[in-house]
Amino acid sequence: MLNNQETGYAETGYALVDKDLIILGNSIALYQWLVGAPPDLTGQHITNAFPMLVGYEETLDKLVQEQQTKPLVISQICYSANNDGNCYFNLQVERCSYANASLLITITDVTETSRLEQTLRQERNELRLQMVEREKAEIALRQELLAHRQTTMKLQQAKKAAEVANHAKTAFLANMSHELRTPLNGILGYAQILKREQTLNETQQTGIDVIHRSGNYLLRLINEILDLSKIEANRVEISPTDFSFSEFINSINELFKMRAEQKGITFNYQALTQLPKTIHADETRLRQIIVNLLSNAIKFTKHGSVTFKVDSIQNPTSKTQTLKSNSQTSNSKNRRIIFQVEDNGIGIASDELSQIFLPFQQVGDRNLKAQGTGLGLAISKKLVEVMGGQLHVDSILGQGTTFWMELDLQEVPDVIPKPTKSGEIKAVKGPARKILVVDDLRENRFVLVNLLTPLGFEVAQASHAEECIEKAKAYQPDVILMDLMMPEISGFKATRLIRQIPELKNVVIIAVSASVYPQHRQESLVAGCNDFIAKPIQLNEMLEKLQQYLQLEWVYKTDGKHLPSPNEVKQPLVPPPAKITKMLYDFSKQGNVGNIIEQAKQLEEIDDKYKPFAQKILQLANEFKIRKIRELVEPYL
Repeated sequence: MLNNQETGYAETGYALVDKDLIILGNSIALYQWLVGAPPDLTGQHITNAFPMLVGYEETLDKLVQEQQTKPLVISQICYSANNDGNCYFNLQVERCSYANASLLITITDVTETSRLEQTLRQERNELRLQMVEREKAEIALRQELLAHRQTTMKLQQAKKAAEVANHAKTAFLANMSHELRTPLNGILGYAQILKREQTLNETQQTGIDVIHRSGNYLLRLINEILDLSKIEANRVEISPTDFSFSEFINSINELFKMRAEQKGITFNYQALTQLPKTIHADETRLRQIIVNLLSNAIKFTKHGSVTFKVDSIQNPTSKTQTLKSNSQTSNSKNRRIIFQVEDNGIGIASDELSQIFLPFQQVGDRNLKAQGTGLGLAISKKLVEVMGGQLHVDSILGQGTTFWMELDLQEVPDVIPKPTKSGEIKAVKGPARKILVVDDLRENRFVLVNLLTPLGFEVAQASHAEECIEKAKAYQPDVILMDLMMPEISGFKATRLIRQIPELKNVVIIAVSASVYPQHRQESLVAGCNDFIAKPIQLNEMLEKLQQYLQLEWVYKTDGKHLPSPNEVKQPLVPPPAKITKMLYDFSKQGNVGNIIEQAKQLEEIDDKYKPFAQKILQLANEFKIRKIRELVEPYL
C-alpha cells in the first residue's frame, strides 16, 4: 500500500458496487479511511469492506431495486490516522447506472470541519472563562450552575443512549430469532414427520437424522445468543422446581458415556458422598451448565479420559470448601452441591485463562475453535452466578483442565414419578379431536397438519385472523394453535376477539410463535391464550400440551406383537449362537435398529428356547435403548 507521501492526501474516495452488493472497483484513496483494508476492494461484499453498513442491508437492496431514491448517508464516522488523533468522514450510498454498477459509494473527509467545530467550542469556552475572571463573584455561581447542568445533561444523555442501544439490540435479536426460527420450524418439523415414516431405508433415515441434528444445532446457537443477551440485560429467568437429582445425573452420565465411546476416550463418574435424591433448582439451567462443561471436556480431549465428580456438603458454612473437604453427610435439607469436571486433554495456557469466560472468545487448538460459538462458557459462568455460585477453572497446558462450581441447593422430599409409557405415540384414543391451525405461512400450517393428522386429529387451517374467527365459529375446535405474528390482525388481537364470542370463550388456545422473548409469552397469556409453544415445534412438547388440556390417552406403536415388560419375562434368557450374538453386538454399535429387530425376529423362529432373549432384544430395540442391547449381548461374546 502507498503511504500519504507517495499518494498525496485525497478528500474524497469512491467505490462502485453491483446489484449483488459486490464491489466492482474503488479509488485507492479509500485506504485513508478504511484502516487495515487493502487498496483494492474489488470482489469484496460491501459490508465486509464497509463494516459501518452492517444493518443497512434492506436499505441497500431498496436502492439497488430503485425502490428508494434518497441516498443513504452516515455522518461523522470516526477513524484513527496514525498519530494524527481522531479523524472523521461522511459516507454516502446512492444509485448509479454506470456500466454494471448499481450503487456508488462516496467517502468525504470532514476532519477539518469537525476539528474546526471543536476549536470553536474551545474558543467559546475560553472566552467564557475570561468573562468569569472579570466577574468573579457572579461567575463562581454561574460555573457551579453550569457544571450541575452539564452533569445532569450528560447523565440524561448517557441514560437515553443506553436505553436506545438496549432497545435496538433487543429488537434486533428478537427479529433475528423470529426470522431464523421460522424456516427452522419447517426444517425440524418435516424432519420429525419423516423420522416417523416407516418406508424409509437406512440411508434415508440416516439423512433425516443428519438434518434433524443439524437443525437442532443451529437452534442451540440461536438460543445461546438470546441467552447471552438476556443475561447481559439481567433478564435471565431462573425457574426452580423439584426434580429427581439421581435421574438427572444418570441421564447426563448416559449421554456423555455414549459421546466418549464415540470418540474413543473414557468417561468416569464419581459420587464422592451420598447425594440427595431430590432437589429444588432450575433443572434446565443446571443441565445447560453441566452439559456445556462436559461437552468442552470431551471436545478438547483427544486421548485419555473425562471425569465427572459430584459431592454434597450438608450445613454449608464456607464457600471455599471443595471436593477435597471429606465432608460427612447428615439429615440436613440444606446442601452445597459441588460439580467438578476433569479432563486430561490439551489444557489451557495460563495467559489465556482470563479470556475463556469472555463472550465469543475461544482458546487452544484452532481446529477445535471452529466447533462452537465461544458463548458456552460465558453463559455458564453467568448462569452459575445468577444461581448464587461461582465457576472456577484450573488448567495446565498439555496436561488437562478442571472446572468446578458450588451451588447451595435445597434437598426436598422425593418426587413421585409421573406414570409414563415408553415408545412412539401412534394415535389418540377415543373420538377424533378437532384442532384449528392458524398461521399466515403455509409451510408452518403444513408442518402441524402433517404432524397431527396421522395421529387421528381432525385438523382445519386458517391463514389469517378473520378466517380463523369464521372457521372457529363453524368448526367449534377443541384446540386452536394460534400464530402470534400475523399481518393486519395479530394472533394477540385474534385471541382477544375469540374470547369475546360466547360459544368460543372457553376453547383452548395455545400460542405457537417464533417470538420467544418473555414479554411475548406473557402478552399471549394476558390476551387469553392458555399456553405457549415456541417454534421450531417439538412434537413431544406439543403432544404433552394437548394431553394436558384435552385429557388424552395415547395408543403406542409396536411391531404388531405384544412385547413383554421386564417384569413379564420370567423365563431364563438363553443366549443365541455365537454368530448371531456377534451380529447383534455389531448392529448395536452401529445403532442399526432395523437390522437388530430383523435379526431378533429370525432368532425367535430358530428355537423356542431363544424366544425370551429375542423378545428382550425386541423390547429394547422398540424403545431405542441401543446401549442396553449392547450391554445385554456383550457378556455372551
